[in-house]
Amino acid sequence: LIEFQKYQPLKGYTFEEARYLALILNPDNEIFSIDLGKANDINTAIISLNESIIEGDKKIVEKSLSTVYLKIFEPLNKYLKSSKKLYISPDSEINLVPFNTIRVGETKTYLTDIYEINIIANARELVRIFNKGDFKSNKQSVVFSNPDFYLDEVKVVENIDLENKYLRIGNSCKTWNYLEGTIEEGNQIKKIINAKLFTDKEATVNNLKSLDSPPKILHMATHGYFCEDKQFPRHPLVKSGVVLAGANNLDNEGDDDGYLTSLEAAKLNLKNTELVVLSACNTALGDIETGNGVLGLRRALSVAGARSTLLSLWAVDDFATRAFMTSFYQKLKAGNNLRDSLFMTQQDFRNGVIKSDDPYIDWSEEFYWGAFQLSGDSSATLFN
Repeated sequence: LIEFQKYQPLKGYTFEEARYLALILNPDNEIFSIDLGKANDINTAIISLNESIIEGDKKIVEKSLSTVYLKIFEPLNKYLKSSKKLYISPDSEINLVPFNTIRVGETKTYLTDIYEINIIANARELVRIFNKGDFKSNKQSVVFSNPDFYLDEVKVVENIDLENKYLRIGNSCKTWNYLEGTIEEGNQIKKIINAKLFTDKEATVNNLKSLDSPPKILHMATHGYFCEDKQFPRHPLVKSGVVLAGANNLDNEGDDDGYLTSLEAAKLNLKNTELVVLSACNTALGDIETGNGVLGLRRALSVAGARSTLLSLWAVDDFATRAFMTSFYQKLKAGNNLRDSLFMTQQDFRNGVIKSDDPYIDWSEEFYWGAFQLSGDSSATLFN
C-alpha cells in the first residue's frame, strides 16, 4: 500500500510550504514514511505532463514522464523490495497522474510492466475489496449512448467549436455537439455484454434514475464536463457530471435538464454495481481538496455503491475511445479482470495493434489511450 499525503509542516507557530510524503505499508507490516519534496514542484510536474500529452509534443511528453517518475516514484524504489502488486491511494493533484503512462526514468519500461497497479480512494477501501463474502453481483448491464442533446428543438449547430468537434467535450460547458462514435460504441457494447441500451431520445437522466434495479455494469458514452464557468454553482459536486438527452434545450421543464451532476450521481442506486464506465471527457476531474482527493464523479459513484470506476483525466477522442472501449469489453468478456483488460487494451494502442484508419493520426500517443483511470476493485473478474 502506498498512501500519498499532502501536508504543511509546522515550524514553531508558522505553517511552512506544503509538501508531499508517501506512506508505504509492506505485507510484513513494515511502515515507511518518505518525504517527496515541495507540493508545488510536484503539482507543476503533473500539470505539465498532462498538458504536454494533450498538446502532443513527443519530446516534452518524454521529459515530463521522466520528471514525474523521478519526483514521485523513484524515491520509493528501495522500499518496495520485491513487491509486484501496488495499491495506490493518491492525494490532492497526485489524483491527476495518468499512472499507466508512467515509465521508469528514461527507459521504455512502463510501471505497469513491473507492477500490478491498483488505484483506490483510501486505505479503508481495501476492506471492501477484500471482503466479498456478502457480495451478490447484479445481472443486467445498462448502456447509455448517443443522447439527443436537443430533443424536440431544431438541431442548430452554429455554436459548436470546430476544434473540439471530435472530442467528447462541449463548447465551454454550454453547447454539446453530436458524437458519431458513440452510436457504434453503444451498439457494440450492448452486444458484447448483453446490455440494455438507452440511446437517442431515451438516453435521459430520468431514465437513468428510474432503472428497475442497480445494473451489473453501467456504461455511459456521451459528453463529460468539469466546469468552473459562472453559470455553474459553487457546490463542487455540481461543477462536474455527464450530459444526457435534452441538455441543449434551454426550455426543459420538470426535473430533467439533461445534466447528471456528480451530486445527482451520488444519489443513484448503484448497490453492488461492479463497474461504472464514463466514456466521456474529464470525468475523473473535480475540485481538489487535500485529504479528500477529487470531489467529483469518482467520489459520487463510490458513494452511490459502485465498486469500480473507469473515468477520464482529459478530453478524449471520439473514434479512438470507441475502439478503446470495444477492446476493453472484449477482453473483459473473455474472462480477464478489470485491471488486465485495461492494461492489455492500452498495450494494444501503444504497440500499434489498434490504430486509426487515418494514417496521419497516431493512436500510439499517450493522448489516445492514457486518459482512462481505473479505480476501486480492479482485480474483479466480471465474466467467467
